[in-house]
Amino acid sequence: MTRQRCRGGFLALVSQLSGSLSTMRDGGDVRRQATLGQGAAGRGWWRSGLAALVFPATCPGCGQVAEPVCERCAATLVAAPVAPPPFGVDAWVAAFAYQGVARELVARLKYRNARVALAWLSGAVAGAVAERDGFYGGSGIVTWVPTTPSRRRHRGFDHAELLARVTADCLELPVRGLLRRLPGPPQTGRDRSERRTGPRFTARLLPSPASVLLIDDVSTTGASLSAAAMTLRANGARYVRAATVARTPIQATANYCHGE
Repeated sequence: MTRQRCRGGFLALVSQLSGSLSTMRDGGDVRRQATLGQGAAGRGWWRSGLAALVFPATCPGCGQVAEPVCERCAATLVAAPVAPPPFGVDAWVAAFAYQGVARELVARLKYRNARVALAWLSGAVAGAVAERDGFYGGSGIVTWVPTTPSRRRHRGFDHAELLARVTADCLELPVRGLLRRLPGPPQTGRDRSERRTGPRFTARLLPSPASVLLIDDVSTTGASLSAAAMTLRANGARYVRAATVARTPIQATANYCHGE
């Protein structure tokens, strides 16, 4: 039920855009109708949704028209490999192994701003959280592992924030931006040894004892999750649980990795 609820998010987006376009034709201000966010990130929502109306999304597995993946290719998705939580993280779930269709869906959102996959991926994350007995008690704060401010400005959005906000809505939990990522090289494209130190963060002071659900797209070594979790703990978090769209299979992390 959780995943079905999230998948309805794109249909709601299409409905909002249709209403916005009607308002534009009538001479109204489309920005008052398309309440899809502020600034560059909000404009990204609008542009991506409009593109989806004009150019139907295709399945990353077979190329057929699908939003965002056809049933046949969805059946090829592989469960996330078993892995212990990174240091500082109490528990960790992931929806899929980072390969094949799952990898391409993440890439479409992260690098191409293809929002048609957002509700589907967020629903998968929320489903993984809800299906894990004792993973969370239905309370706490949802936050995300942020990109750097410079990369956010360049892209116009932070894909981890988008995932966190929709996942929080699915789980009916509050969501807040608690972390700020300090300047540094991206984890993407670095080998396993280079990733071990992880990025650096600062965090808002939290009321103690706070329980935090940390969201990210992909984890390879767990360095980003660990660094974020330890920063949250230093600022008042008592429990930090993590949920990611995907987890990289161990054999794929030996030399070159794409996740964090």
